[in-house]
Amino acid sequence: MEWSENEIRFYFDDQLYLTVSPEVTAGKAWPFNGEFYIMLNVAVGGPNTPYTGHISPVSSEYPTSLTVDYVKVESGPLSTSIIGDNKVYQNSSKTYSIVSVADASYVWTVPQGATIQSGQGTNSISVQFANAIIGNVIFSLTNSCGTNLYKKSVTVEQPFLVKEIYEDFETNRNISYGTPTGTLQQAIDNPAPGGSNSSTKTGKYVRNITELYDVIPLKIAGVDQAGLYATQQRRIHLDVNSNAPVGTLVRIQFESSAVSTPINYLFGRHSVYDAYTTKQNEWETLEFTYVNSPDINILGTDIDLFTLLIDPGNTTAYTVLFHNLIFGQPGADPVYTISTVFQDFDSNSHMVKNSAGTSVDYSVVANPAANTVNSSVNCLKYTRKQSETYDVLAFNQLEGLPDASLYKNGTNVFFIDVKTDAPVGTPIVILLENSGTSTPANYPLGRNSKYTGVTAKQNEWETIQFSFAATIDVGNADVSVDQFVILLDVGKNTGNTYYIDNIRSETSGTAEVSWVLDQVYENFDGTSLLSYTKSDGTYKGKVYFRSLLLYGSLHAGAGI
Repeated sequence: MEWSENEIRFYFDDQLYLTVSPEVTAGKAWPFNGEFYIMLNVAVGGPNTPYTGHISPVSSEYPTSLTVDYVKVESGPLSTSIIGDNKVYQNSSKTYSIVSVADASYVWTVPQGATIQSGQGTNSISVQFANAIIGNVIFSLTNSCGTNLYKKSVTVEQPFLVKEIYEDFETNRNISYGTPTGTLQQAIDNPAPGGSNSSTKTGKYVRNITELYDVIPLKIAGVDQAGLYATQQRRIHLDVNSNAPVGTLVRIQFESSAVSTPINYLFGRHSVYDAYTTKQNEWETLEFTYVNSPDINILGTDIDLFTLLIDPGNTTAYTVLFHNLIFGQPGADPVYTISTVFQDFDSNSHMVKNSAGTSVDYSVVANPAANTVNSSVNCLKYTRKQSETYDVLAFNQLEGLPDASLYKNGTNVFFIDVKTDAPVGTPIVILLENSGTSTPANYPLGRNSKYTGVTAKQNEWETIQFSFAATIDVGNADVSVDQFVILLDVGKNTGNTYYIDNIRSETSGTAEVSWVLDQVYENFDGTSLLSYTKSDGTYKGKVYFRSLLLYGSLHAGAGI
């Protein structure tokens, strides 16, 4: 197993069988950059274990043993992978390399629209990416042992678009500082302008060597659509220049100062983002990757604190220059189109009220203030039950909801039209649930995922967009969701009235993957590459299956 910052690769006898990255996990979660322990066991399966064919253990086969020759953990460069970013921005230059091998020849190829600027024929190249594509950087190494090919998939995104500059120590100073555990100097002269930062002013921080978790508190007014950072639709950038070694962890946490304290981690921490240095004693721009959501009860509207941690978990005294804390995204805001209207209280009804799960009954009434935002004839009227801290408006018999993972990764987004007398800034939460598992008293069981929005108007219609906030019950399958729950002004005892309409799913219109036939394994006519062994049910060769095909995805600039 090769375990790197944003990818884990599983090999058997040097044959790669599985690659896992944040791109393929639910909500792009990636908790694998922390500390882990190695545990070995003998898994015997059983009648309820599909991985062993639901076969019951045979007592005569036990006791049994697992003989382990050795387990090695080695650090350093990985000999079987290309080192470099798997996501880059259009019009950027990046370096890709592989461990040098003696007496070998090197040949690199890059995706369509990319150009090798230098290094062809060596173990390291500089590549300029001109087009927004998905493709492969491929490396061919030939020596006395033969020729080996290595490949890294690279996604080239639209150029980075700045949404908010929180701190540049010059004209943009939109944060204030709490008391750090180390020594902070603000707006000093930049001692080494150049590279990614030619500004005249910067911040300087010396880490406290006595602190395992040394922190710099950055107080803010709030974060717009915080959930978009968890799905990586929006990104965090920070320029740093440090004497810390390459590979040093830098972490940013979104927090609620009303809940978080130095000694109560995980509470109050909305989300965690990590980056690792790739340079020493020179400026570089770090881009942070979402790791997890420690406290799923913290809403995006609760965030009023960023905490910056340098080399967390170690007692070091590194000096770090930092500048340009910038939030942004690849390209312009997406343009969404409606994919499914779940409920508009007129002609579309693809979910129904769950009376047992709703705090107060609601009524369907004439639209009290039709306008360009919502011109529907009818809408839902709901007055929140003031005695309930977690007032619930539940719908089930949900039709047309695809795999919930599409909402977790931001491919699909929920929108609701709302008119309320509640104050501006009132949080609204959507929970996707499995009605067969969740009950009012067993939270968090059965709650697949959570999405948050916030009101920006009072007493007039507005469209609220909901952002993924957290996966709640990790044991709840994305395909098992059949209940849609709305929570209004979560955690408060308020009795405001809400008009709700046009509960819908929209998509940014990302083109679907095109599929091309790669291999026919069995069609029970002229092709039969599979041999029948056994089945739980009754097997009849030319009736039981029609065909079994393997398809590969084809992207622009990428082969199979």
